[in-house]
Amino acid sequence: MASIWAVARSLIIEVWRMRLLMLFLLMLTLSYTLGLGYSLVLSNDTAPDKLQIFIGWSLRAMQLLAALTTIFISIFTITRDIERRHIHTLVTKPISRLQIMLGKFCGLALFNAVFLLINGLLIFGTTLYLAKTQPESDLERSLIENRTLTALRTIQPRYEDVAEAVKQKVDQIVAAQIQMEQMTDPDQIEKMRKQLTRMNARTMEKNLVTVQTMEHMVWRFRNIQPVDRENGYVFVRYKPELSGGSLYTQFLARWVYGPKDPVLHGGMRVERIATVGEPLELEIPATMVSDEGDLYLMFLNPLVNNPSSVMFPIDKGLEVYYVTGSFGPNLLRTMVAAYLRVLFLAAMGVAIGAWLSYPVAVLMVMFIFVVGNMRTFLFDAVGYDTAELHRISAESILSLIPPLSAFDPVPLIEKSQEVGLGLIARCLLFLVSIYGGIASGIAYVIFRFRELARVIV
Repeated sequence: MASIWAVARSLIIEVWRMRLLMLFLLMLTLSYTLGLGYSLVLSNDTAPDKLQIFIGWSLRAMQLLAALTTIFISIFTITRDIERRHIHTLVTKPISRLQIMLGKFCGLALFNAVFLLINGLLIFGTTLYLAKTQPESDLERSLIENRTLTALRTIQPRYEDVAEAVKQKVDQIVAAQIQMEQMTDPDQIEKMRKQLTRMNARTMEKNLVTVQTMEHMVWRFRNIQPVDRENGYVFVRYKPELSGGSLYTQFLARWVYGPKDPVLHGGMRVERIATVGEPLELEIPATMVSDEGDLYLMFLNPLVNNPSSVMFPIDKGLEVYYVTGSFGPNLLRTMVAAYLRVLFLAAMGVAIGAWLSYPVAVLMVMFIFVVGNMRTFLFDAVGYDTAELHRISAESILSLIPPLSAFDPVPLIEKSQEVGLGLIARCLLFLVSIYGGIASGIAYVIFRFRELARVIV
């Protein structure tokens, strides 16, 4: 342990001596924290918008700066030690190459902990300052206290398994088509299966979320645990659409809600004029949630002023959210998740820098960082009108890179949503332990048997 700490301490000292880099990091940190906060004070935006802009942009800038700094420092320290033969003074001592790699990683972990701690304090302090000084009315102050500086948990409706239902229906159609047309070409059969799957998936999803005229639909939301059950609220956000090519832009929305099924037990009724395509909100007292955390919500589609079917798209057509905590603990969990993302990059930098030259290692880790943040988009792009062989090859390569965007906490806290412990656990398990551990293990095997005196490219 003493040997690992000695390597980590030497890395910290080495980084601290890079005075120009330290000054650059300090200026950038102050620019996207205090500087951004000052510019928002001078802007004409509303106070809640100012806070949302500041929280989102400052945390994104922090993550990007921490990631780039970690990539370059982690690779620079180990490759420079090898290229300038400094590592020879270490390997001749009673210290293994594994301890060298662990020491470099621990030094980077300590450096990033201090860096993110400073950033977190500046962001937290500036956010509280904006929240205290910028509201110009009681309404803005209430929105900040109850919406912006909170931790909201979002629940979406649970529908039946569309994929399984589509598969069964497509299998029936394909079997009948093969028997009727005597089809034998497997490529033609597979192509027909994919087309039918796309068509039926859209149709069945549409049926699941459509409320016909003079009919109703009931949703049950479970495990709702608002922090204030006596005076708090549960918010229903919905974005309806009209089917059948309706020319109407507004319609009458009738809602019934309660702790039990409204069809059997009734509930509180409310009517609202809804506008097609615009997000709307319905406030429900938290006392309407049962002790078990159940909330039933029923939508009635009357014939009056609404001769069309109403749809609630699966992705963002209907969702329930409620307050589970305050901004401070949510920001702390965000910083922990961001720290674990940076630790993954530190592990990749040390691992790849141990057996590649500096420019090649930087390009490889930057490739992992960029592609990891764009993996979902790249998967969709590759799957669209791409030759089968090229698609399989590209998807195989993309599958080796972790989806960093799926572990990003900033989109959640930017929308005042809760950054849960589940996200932190996934970051620790998948990013640091599995992906970082596998890469470090492979790199250690190479580094252990590598001839350090040999020049590599």
